[in-house]
This record gives sequence, C-alpha cells and structure tokens, in this order.
Amino acid sequence: ARIEDDPTWTAARVQDDRVEAARRLARATGAVALLKGEGTIVAHEDRVAIVTLGGSSLATAGTGDVLAGIIGAVLARGVDPWTAARAGATLHAAAG
Repeated sequence: ARIEDDPTWTAARVQDDRVEAARRLARATGAVALLKGEGTIVAHEDRVAIVTLGGSSLATAGTGDVLAGIIGAVLARGVDPWTAARAGATLHAAAG
C-alpha cells in the first residue's frame, strides 16, 4: 500500500513513530528516505540508521537546503545514495 493511500499517516503519527514512517516511505518510493529531527532517520529497503548528533540549531529555515546540498555533493563524488544520505546527515549534524 502506498503511504498517500493511508490517511492515518498524519503528521502526529509520523512524529509518534518516526522510524516506521521513514521505513514505509523508503519502501513505498524505492528511494532513500531521510527524516530530519531529533535523531535524524535514514531508511532504505530494510536498513535504518539514526544520526544522534546535532541539536536545536538545525531546526531553522534553510538547514534542510544545506543538508540536501551536502548529500548532493557526496552523491556527485559517486557515493551510493544510502551511504551519501548517512554521511550527509552526519556531516550536517556535526556542523550544526
């Protein structure tokens, strides 16, 4: 089932079960899913990683753009998407 077909996945439910939300999104899209927040979650296929670095300073406008740029730069170096997302999230959090 597609996530968009399940009306029970509200913003509150995502926050209540962030790991499962990221897993379902990754499975539904076949992509690497990254869910920013306290404990950034990266999911792909049956794998999940949680980046515990960072802090509230990353909860400001534009930090997601910076994160996307970091991941894009890592991808441009030929790194696979799963590794690029985890490395980008870790670098982003460490810089924050």
